[in-house]
Amino acid sequence: MKISKQYVIREILGEHIIVPTGQEAIRFQGIIAVNETGAFLVRYLQEHDADEEELTQALCRDFEIDSGTARKDIEDFIESVHRQGVLLVEEKKK
Repeated sequence: MKISKQYVIREILGEHIIVPTGQEAIRFQGIIAVNETGAFLVRYLQEHDADEEELTQALCRDFEIDSGTARKDIEDFIESVHRQGVLLVEEKKK
């Protein structure tokens, strides 16, 4: 998984905002507010092509939370940003 290069994350007045750029800004016409965990995941996925297990390990390490909580946060994040077209998910080959 990776974050589309057509989206950037910004912190505006203490809020973490995912903002579309270029042609995507015309299509999407909005912004997405995320919490600190979501901002961390966006930044991580901008730098790494990661699966859920790698994200879980990174979240547990940086936020000092248990893996169950991390997995739930990641599932919620993936569902939200994938639906919006922000997250690029490569289908697993059989």
